[in-house]
Amino acid sequence: MSRAKPPANDNRTPVGTYIAAPLHLPAFPLAQRVRGKNTIPGGGLRQRWKSRSGTIYEWDYQHGRVEVYDRRGRHLGEFDPYTGARTKPANPHYQVEP
Repeated sequence: MSRAKPPANDNRTPVGTYIAAPLHLPAFPLAQRVRGKNTIPGGGLRQRWKSRSGTIYEWDYQHGRVEVYDRRGRHLGEFDPYTGARTKPANPHYQVEP
């Protein structure tokens, strides 16, 4: 099924599709999946993993990346789930419930 073409004067950008969470995180092999706590638009919870040290990993469905938080819920940055490379720096305004 094809999408309808937007009018020429429509300057909105498409939101796109979400990127499904993997079963495990290759870049973070010690992370174990746990029940999510943060909601996502449209309903449901973000996939969450935790390491033994308490580091929290949450899946970003929009960008296909992992948001990493310390054990107190403070944001440490956005990371690639396959290489572990940091893709965005920490945002001090982001926080999750540990």
